[in-house]
Amino acid sequence: MKNNKFNAIALAAMLAFAAQGAAAADTPEMTKKAAIEAAAAASASVATPDAGKDKAISADSKAGADLAKGDRTFVTKAAQSGMLEVELGKLAQDKASHPAVKEYASLMVKDHGKANEELMKLVSAKGIELDRELDKSHRRDVEKMAKSSAEGFDRMYMNKMLAAHKKDVKLFEKASKSLKDPELKAFAESKLPTLKHHLEMAQRTSGALKRSNS
Repeated sequence: MKNNKFNAIALAAMLAFAAQGAAAADTPEMTKKAAIEAAAAASASVATPDAGKDKAISADSKAGADLAKGDRTFVTKAAQSGMLEVELGKLAQDKASHPAVKEYASLMVKDHGKANEELMKLVSAKGIELDRELDKSHRRDVEKMAKSSAEGFDRMYMNKMLAAHKKDVKLFEKASKSLKDPELKAFAESKLPTLKHHLEMAQRTSGALKRSNS
């Protein structure tokens, strides 16, 4: 594609040179000027398509660059935490034995899956593409949970959910007050009540699990 563009520009330049020479020999000064301007216009029309593309890329990059450092940190942490809770929820749907734990896991998959998609769409519109895969640290959490025994899985999963949602609530409370981007701030504010509800449910489910094992 680039070679075609350069060839077209070179051809336009040659035409301009030829027109200039012909005009100098046989035509008045105004005709010479018109020929040169026409050739220059043809050259510009060849270069124009990629110029528009470069402008679009520049706009996307600027949109991402405009996001404050704290806002970027928030979206990265929120996305990774959300994906972790979805993956662990899927695992718990399969491995958990207590009905309340299975029910909680299903809710995590549904709520965090929906929130993750909202966040991905929101930041994508701002020129930022987040990883849709867990990082190494969070992937190890899933692998460790997958290797746990069936007898100890329910307790291990609920302990993880308690810790994760305490961290989530703290993260989103801070974000709802400190984020610079108004749309991200509104996102954090809108998800905070759900996260607090998840934490309360985790506490109740953990209590029910302890009572059933006593």
